[in-house]
Amino acid sequence: MKSACTITLILIVLSCQSPAPKTDATMTITAAKADSLTMKSESNLCQEKGKLIEKFEQNNALFERLSNEEKELEWLKITTKEGKCTILDDIKQANHYSVEFEDWDKDGFKDRLDNWKWDYSVSLFDKTKNDFSRHINGRFCGDQWDFDKKQNLKFQFLENKLGGIYELYQLNGAEKTVFSEINLLNYDTDGEGTNKIEIRKNIVRKGDEIKFDTLVVDAKLYADTRTKENEEYEAQLARTKKAVENYWRKNLSLFLKK
Repeated sequence: MKSACTITLILIVLSCQSPAPKTDATMTITAAKADSLTMKSESNLCQEKGKLIEKFEQNNALFERLSNEEKELEWLKITTKEGKCTILDDIKQANHYSVEFEDWDKDGFKDRLDNWKWDYSVSLFDKTKNDFSRHINGRFCGDQWDFDKKQNLKFQFLENKLGGIYELYQLNGAEKTVFSEINLLNYDTDGEGTNKIEIRKNIVRKGDEIKFDTLVVDAKLYADTRTKENEEYEAQLARTKKAVENYWRKNLSLFLKK
């Protein structure tokens, strides 16, 4: 590994035995805000039979990923050793989208990854609740490299069609703080290669909006990240990664918030 969705539930309340005539009441409830990690206790899916896709055990609970192709349903059934069942019902596969469970943060528990075409989002496992409700703000792509373990700083490359963005960030639990972005724009017009760099700091995101300050492009960084003719793609990635990392190490004080 995105957008909040609104869920409308139809609750049918059957008539109670009382002196008054029997009536049926229908009430529509609209969830004010629900993320994609919807948990439903005592759901009908606890009894629903499905094809077992995968299963794993952690934190004294059994996790079973099930599907019903006829109903086009896929869900994760979580059963504790005491027999309590909880359903995570938004598991699915689609064009350019899939869900995986793996130990992303290497803490011994599998987390949830929502994979999109270019990146993925992460929801960390919460062992106090036996769910994946610790959603990390922001997106990820490919490998995450250590920059400074003591400060818990990491960096990554968010690839896109025209190049990509190198991102220097810090993780505190499920909170991701981005200190710097180096946007590399590489494209070809009429056979002439074009390279542009944007160095960002003081990055603030609110919804789909982003605000940041830019720095004057470092001449050495620009030269070291330019595309080279007939260079293999993997070699280019390794070269630009090294150049960006060296730039941050030399100028780290410009980006870390006091």
